[in-house]
Amino acid sequence: MRVEGLGVDDAAPGVPVAHQAITLGEVTLHWRGDRSALMLDAAGRPDALLVADVHLGKAQRYQALGQSMPGRVVAGTTARTVQRLQQALASSAARRLVVLGDLVHGPQVGEAVQALADMLGPWHESTGGTVMVIGGNHDRHATPDWAPVAERLGAAWQVLPEDAVVMERGLALSHEARPVVGAVASLGGHLHPCWEGRGRARDRLRLPCFWMQGRVDGAQGRCLGVTLPAFGDFTGMHAVQPTPGDRLWLVTPEGGVHEVPTQAL
Repeated sequence: MRVEGLGVDDAAPGVPVAHQAITLGEVTLHWRGDRSALMLDAAGRPDALLVADVHLGKAQRYQALGQSMPGRVVAGTTARTVQRLQQALASSAARRLVVLGDLVHGPQVGEAVQALADMLGPWHESTGGTVMVIGGNHDRHATPDWAPVAERLGAAWQVLPEDAVVMERGLALSHEARPVVGAVASLGGHLHPCWEGRGRARDRLRLPCFWMQGRVDGAQGRCLGVTLPAFGDFTGMHAVQPTPGDRLWLVTPEGGVHEVPTQAL
């Protein structure tokens, strides 16, 4: 399928563009084809891997609430997401993992957190890496579930409240991008953004995307707003409505990252 005006053919041969680099203020970030973002340090070395909306245990929660869920879905979605996160940490050489909210899909997902602990433990022991979770709306009341990973990582594990904002060299990190005094840009998740295009045969294509809004306004001023795509395998997506000045980077099924030309917005 080829989408009109996009210039990206998902059947095109060749090696996909696995990341796109962008500089916000003094910080360089790489949008990655696994739907994560890698923040470089001041010396240009890999520093923090940012992921949003992991939603571990979502299928498990659905099943607990009485919805019919095949066993392979309940077990498989968490396993795939944890495996993808492990691969992202390894391939990025990040020293820190920062979760921009909704690490889990709610309380009583201990099995999913145990799988996460079993992955993060060896990573921390071999690299000295740390994990910081900025709470999201789905992380509410999940504190009792954190025990396996908290015990495994000790002081290298930190969970912040849902309304927390962490400043990183002029970037504001939170669960949902919002204006912050003194910030060049605000990075978040929560929205699960995707881009929806139409093909020549009236078919549709929906792809997760990194969405940069020209500005987000509020009582605290204005700044660029960047929303990361949902990292989890079982999350759903919501089509964005870009306005003039916005930028979108699509993540294609083969793991490529492509910026949408302005005229296609």
